[in-house]
Amino acid sequence: MKKLNKKIKLLSLLVISALLIFVGKETVFASDSAPASFVAKTHALNPKVLGLTNNISVKKTTTGAYVYCYDVNKQLPNNTTYTKKFAVNDLAIQYIIDSGLDDKTDNDFFATQAALWIYLLDNGMMKDTEYKYIAKIKTQINSATYKNTYVAQDIKRILNNAYGVKRTGSFTGTKLSISTRNITFSAQGKYYVSNFINVDTNMTNDNWNVKLTAPAGSYVDKNNSGFTIYVPVSSVGEGETVRVSAQVSGNAVIRTTYRYSASSSVYQDMLYASRENKLITDSINGSIYKEKPVEPEKEPTKIYISKKDVTTKEELPGATLIVRNSRGTEIDKWVSTNEPHYVKNLPVGTYTLEEIYAPEGYVLSNEKITFHVYKDGKTSTVVMYNKPKDLTKVVISKVDVTNNKELPGATLVVKDSNGKVIDEWVSTNEVHELKNLPEGTYTLEETIAPKGYVLSTEKITFKVTRDGKTSKVVMYNKPEDVKENIVVITKKDITNDKELPGATLVVKDAKGNVIDKWVSGNESHIIKGLAAGTYTLEEISAPKGYVLNKETITFEVKDNGEVTEVVMYNTPESTEIIVPPTGLDSSSIAYIIGGLIIAIGSVLIYRNAKKQN
Repeated sequence: MKKLNKKIKLLSLLVISALLIFVGKETVFASDSAPASFVAKTHALNPKVLGLTNNISVKKTTTGAYVYCYDVNKQLPNNTTYTKKFAVNDLAIQYIIDSGLDDKTDNDFFATQAALWIYLLDNGMMKDTEYKYIAKIKTQINSATYKNTYVAQDIKRILNNAYGVKRTGSFTGTKLSISTRNITFSAQGKYYVSNFINVDTNMTNDNWNVKLTAPAGSYVDKNNSGFTIYVPVSSVGEGETVRVSAQVSGNAVIRTTYRYSASSSVYQDMLYASRENKLITDSINGSIYKEKPVEPEKEPTKIYISKKDVTTKEELPGATLIVRNSRGTEIDKWVSTNEPHYVKNLPVGTYTLEEIYAPEGYVLSNEKITFHVYKDGKTSTVVMYNKPKDLTKVVISKVDVTNNKELPGATLVVKDSNGKVIDEWVSTNEVHELKNLPEGTYTLEETIAPKGYVLSTEKITFKVTRDGKTSKVVMYNKPEDVKENIVVITKKDITNDKELPGATLVVKDAKGNVIDKWVSGNESHIIKGLAAGTYTLEEISAPKGYVLNKETITFEVKDNGEVTEVVMYNTPESTEIIVPPTGLDSSSIAYIIGGLIIAIGSVLIYRNAKKQN
């Protein structure tokens, strides 16, 4: 009996384990919900980084969370209890306070608090005459002495981003919605395959799911951008309509800032940022209709489909085309050649011609041509045109490195890979445009410098591809009367050679001392006054969607009057995730494993009990 009880206990453990597998799919997200009340305390901070003499106080709850003061001229909290008052509707204030959630140092706290004060002052919520300390901070962060310090740059960055959020009216945290609103299916082998359904989200692939309602054997092929639905052809009967629906869901992070007040009005009001989780969903519906076979007419209408160049009116090979019936079912699919395409035995009805892929060097046609087939035995021709892409345009910019303005008077030349001169001109106050350059590699050189400027000995190499895009090449000059050394640092996307904002970069001297730190923008970063010597460029954090560049770039600054240019590249992250078409999602696998565990446990207990009897 004791042995049997042990077996029963073992079975219970197996059942519990299986149940844990079943419920283990639910993901738990950390949140920082705003409490109904908190106790605030302070400690003094002297932000000498801006040359300020007045102390400010860092405000924290007794649980360690940062809170920010709204009223400068009131008393500081000293183990004072605060109660939630209302949510702050100003998106800029929400952004400023939210940026302080990850503060690690008191100086970071000061940057967030100072940005809040300046915003309140600039928007009429504080009076300049009443808050001289804030006005002093505003002056110091833009002064020649302190404008390049970390704290000053952090304050300005927070403010700029806050006003950007206010302009766009978007600061919602995590997002998840289906941007594609229609589902269409086409028969491909054993499956009806839907169009790709785009999902607008900043969640990772593991943190949102797709629930499919469809015939047995259907499955979803999902990645970070969206998903495709596969429905077995065998599950849809002739003349039958099958409904298909998909629901996406995930835990969203909703950002909200709340204002708190003490019981006594002598104390400052406090602002508290929260990040609260909420399950959000979105759905999309579609259907599949399988037509009954129709006997072709004895003399069916003949349809010739012609793909042509709109400029030459000649047949254009290389386009992938598709014809669908009125229900969206694929009837024919082919790649165009030098001859029109003949479609046979079309039943009477209405059809649509679409282009899926354009020929190389041509713009994709977004036109959907509708045509009709009648029981008349006549021959009809349907024509779709393509427009050639423009050859790549290159814009050449000659710039004064001290003010980033166009610099007239420089004689410039562009050569091809064989050293042949393609273009030569004298720069003006406007950029110089090169049109209709063939594909290849080119070099930009300066032969004569503008009067009063040092000749640039740099040879800038750039590539031209036939993609219809416009690229920009910049060459800098330094005035002769500027004695200080100048370094231009550019952060670029390695795939398109364009300026890449959002990277945090530092420059260090030969001893490892940090000389400058900044976040890349849409223009090159300029450092003036570096002494001659060897320096290194490092990336601390990569822009969103890019791989961190762990390379340390060493460069030398010389007292020769020339501008030193340094370029660092980033590679985009790979977002492609292939989901095997097994037809089983994670929840199905969990159920199967759990069922097997229960079944095996039951058999073992039965056999042992039988032996004892």
